[in-house]
Amino acid sequence: MNTYSEPDHLTGYCVDARVAIVDNDERALESVVSLFADRLTQIDVIWSTTEGLRAIKSCKEHELKPDLLLLDMSSEGIQGPSVCRGIRRFDGRACYEWTS
Repeated sequence: MNTYSEPDHLTGYCVDARVAIVDNDERALESVVSLFADRLTQIDVIWSTTEGLRAIKSCKEHELKPDLLLLDMSSEGIQGPSVCRGIRRFDGRACYEWTS
């Protein structure tokens, strides 16, 4: 029987963190949100969306600000880097891009 156990070096690393997730693929978005709910219970997904423009609006207007924004960088419509620029217009501390 395979069971998930969090690696020792991650225990307590992200306690009470707030995450927002953006992915234009609805199934992928649902999977990532589910992963956080099932496996990373110390992290709260405060909102998720399939639309880049809604992500900008949510970052600007949502009462709780995310500590981490997971963003699909190559989505349809508005691309991830444009979403980051849109968010930075009102919050210069947000959205540092990381690519691998």
